[in-house]
Amino acid sequence: RSTLFPYTTLFRSRDGNNTLTLAISASQNVAGPFHDIKNATIKNLKIDGTLTNSGKQNGGVAGYSYGTVNISNCVVSASINCGFTGDSSNGGFIAHIQNGSVTFNDCVFNGRLLGETATCSGGFVGWRDNKNIVITYNNCLFAPTEVTMSAEGSATFNRNKTDNNKYNSCYYLTQFGDVQGVKVLAEAPATMSKIFAAADGNTYYIPGDVTVTGIEDLYFYFGGVVSVTPGVEFSGEKLTLDTDYTVTIKDSKGAIVTPDSLKAVGNYTIIIAGAGNYTGEQTDSFRIYAFETATDDEGTFYMISSAEDFEHLAAYVNSADNVSSGKRFVQMDNMTINTVVGLDEGKSFQGTYDGGHHTLTLDLTASANDCAPFASLKNATVKNLNIDGSITTDYKYSSSIAGHTYGTNHIQNCVSTVVITSTFTTAGSDGTHAGFVGENSGSAYLYFNNCAFKGKLLGGNAIKVSGFLGWNQGELVSYTDCLFAPAEVTMSAEGSATFNRNGKNTFTRTYYLESFGEVQGKQVYVADNVPATGFYGQVPAADGNPYFIETVVSNINDSCAYTGDAIVIEPTFSIEDETTAFVAGVDYEVSFSIDGNPVDEIKEVGNYVVTITGKDGGKCKGSFTKDFKVYSTVPTGIATTKEAGVKNHDIYTIGGVKLNGKSAKKGLYIKNGVVISVK
Repeated sequence: RSTLFPYTTLFRSRDGNNTLTLAISASQNVAGPFHDIKNATIKNLKIDGTLTNSGKQNGGVAGYSYGTVNISNCVVSASINCGFTGDSSNGGFIAHIQNGSVTFNDCVFNGRLLGETATCSGGFVGWRDNKNIVITYNNCLFAPTEVTMSAEGSATFNRNKTDNNKYNSCYYLTQFGDVQGVKVLAEAPATMSKIFAAADGNTYYIPGDVTVTGIEDLYFYFGGVVSVTPGVEFSGEKLTLDTDYTVTIKDSKGAIVTPDSLKAVGNYTIIIAGAGNYTGEQTDSFRIYAFETATDDEGTFYMISSAEDFEHLAAYVNSADNVSSGKRFVQMDNMTINTVVGLDEGKSFQGTYDGGHHTLTLDLTASANDCAPFASLKNATVKNLNIDGSITTDYKYSSSIAGHTYGTNHIQNCVSTVVITSTFTTAGSDGTHAGFVGENSGSAYLYFNNCAFKGKLLGGNAIKVSGFLGWNQGELVSYTDCLFAPAEVTMSAEGSATFNRNGKNTFTRTYYLESFGEVQGKQVYVADNVPATGFYGQVPAADGNPYFIETVVSNINDSCAYTGDAIVIEPTFSIEDETTAFVAGVDYEVSFSIDGNPVDEIKEVGNYVVTITGKDGGKCKGSFTKDFKVYSTVPTGIATTKEAGVKNHDIYTIGGVKLNGKSAKKGLYIKNGVVISVK
């Protein structure tokens, strides 16, 4: 009844279903069915009726609380009508906690808090004296039928809240002042929610953040059953399939599809329905897509017939690690794409992409490193592909085929005319761009075969770039039958290289039309730009055009004996690692002169000049000249003269050198076809 005589023991409903109906009318501060409670337990009690007071500090259970108090399984449905003006510290259960601790278990306030002039009240507790007082709520609900008390200075559960407030599964239907606990709904929403069975016998619904994982927008059918295994989290709590939720899949016609029969291409709806302590539904959708297939001598392949197919390839590769390994995709037509395949080493393209000798036109603007049709390749082959279009980038590793390569990769029969534009605004920015691949990663092997870069590398602020490979971090990069013939280069040669930076490379029949940075490979020329001096033979290139490289001419001796028949000169030609087949009279012609006078044939002893000249329209350009001496064959008869100092313009040395009036010293000479001995 008072502070001097608080209620200190257990008070409960005998059978748990009794109601305590209030009919209290007061005009002083502090009122409630219990004026004061101390170390008391109140449980299994329903409180109804009316408490009317012109004073403040009114509580549906008690006015004041001291010591350790437990209130369990209690529902206050009473109307608390306060006529006080200002800070009234009314509480749905307790007006004022003086000290100690209070624990509420499975309690509900669903009554009324009335009095428009009353401020500073609480849905459960009006006030606590100090912040060391612990208030714990377990499975409690504030669901008032009506509230007219002012929200000014008030709180949904209690005022003077600190970290010593513990809200465990604590909910409110209507907020009051300072919001505490979690919002619940009286009606079940259509979306998924958690069921809360409150102590007042009613069911409430807790909305939450529902996270559904494991459902992709797009699935790919490659045979077998498509696996769709959603997981559900509700406000961070992982739910259990068939206990907390069920999964139903329907096709586009609304027919239910069982998980073991999910094979057909089409659109699907997946319904996740609450079960057990959960209700409502979450719906999502997905599509199953299958690449068209065909068969050739190499086996079955998947057709890339449109830009949409290429986008699907990107979605497939980017969906999970290693999914493309061992699969072959063939481009069936020319197309323009703005999609990047691959994300990282795991989600990299790991199969074969055969361009079918079609053109893949790029329309790419970088939003990250590795801007290329394939951001990453691993143990892959890209072949028979023409690449055109443009890449605009202010990131690194932009290239016309791949940003990064891992493992062992082959790029074969590819020609790029892509324009790669670096938009770096700071001079000296490391681009590591390249015609084909940005970086060959650690321990990787990269093989180029029959490839040509004929595009543009633009942007003067980009340094450390290369014609084919921006940086070789791997074990080896090999070039066979490759050509660097850019249409334009304005990227800086600083730290750059014609084919690749950081060495570890081999070159076989690999040429450049224009060197860039560190010179690698061998220089070739177009037909109209062959140097004025030297002899040049034609070599094939990956772009199908003829180029000319300086050629070694051989099989022309320094001298030859004249036997009576015209001497035939049959030169041979060699280009390192190339097989040459130049035809006399078609690709080149041979001419002779003696003492500056042209002759048609070599039929006499003398000093000749042999000239090999490339013919217009043939496979050779330029010219080659060589001095060639013809001497007489050694006769069988030998004549002897004792005359010393013989002079004769028709006398030759055994080596075929004409004396031209000089005195002959002792030795053997040739005169009129006879060997003479000068003593």
